[in-house]
Amino acid sequence: MSKNQDFFPHPSNLRNHPNMLRLNKELPNATGYGTVVWLFEKLRSEDGFKYLKKNIDLLADESRISSAILILVIDYSGFFVTEQDDNGDFFFSPLFNTLMLPYNERKKIKSQAGQISAKKRELERLEQIKELENKLSNIDSIQQNPTVLTFSEDDSTQQIREDIDHSSQYKKKFYKEKTPPSSLLKNSRPDQVFKTEDAIILIHKRYKTNVRG
Repeated sequence: MSKNQDFFPHPSNLRNHPNMLRLNKELPNATGYGTVVWLFEKLRSEDGFKYLKKNIDLLADESRISSAILILVIDYSGFFVTEQDDNGDFFFSPLFNTLMLPYNERKKIKSQAGQISAKKRELERLEQIKELENKLSNIDSIQQNPTVLTFSEDDSTQQIREDIDHSSQYKKKFYKEKTPPSSLLKNSRPDQVFKTEDAIILIHKRYKTNVRG
């Protein structure tokens, strides 16, 4: 049995309970007290904290208490009540059930917390599945329509033209700020104008040739 199944609250003044004082008058040497506590322990291990009276003989064998004393305590001590269901007569203890209320409430709260936790885990699992399905759906859409992730032909052409234009402007600015070497000016015609990109490249080639020579 688990640790919780071994436990039940026990009032420290049970020996002074009026029912116990009267019972001890009938059963000396704390026999009544011991029988009540033993029956409490037995009920603690039973479902619903109840026990069938037709099995009193089994209780007697287990407890080494005579069936007559058990019946006396169950029927006349005031600690137990007898009722009937489809299985026959059974007895339980209202006092014991009251003592077990805090435990039952904690057990109920833990059970509800466990159910809530399980539902949260299931919800998180479903959300993860939904997120994965959305990702797979997006991948399928991309595979069916590859242009979703690429530039259109017009956009690509426009981007290339802008890059060329930017490069040309940079070259013009660079060579405009640089004064051509005198060696190149001697080899050029006076009326040659260095404004176009072709002319700049031509001068650049001449300059490289003269340096290598």
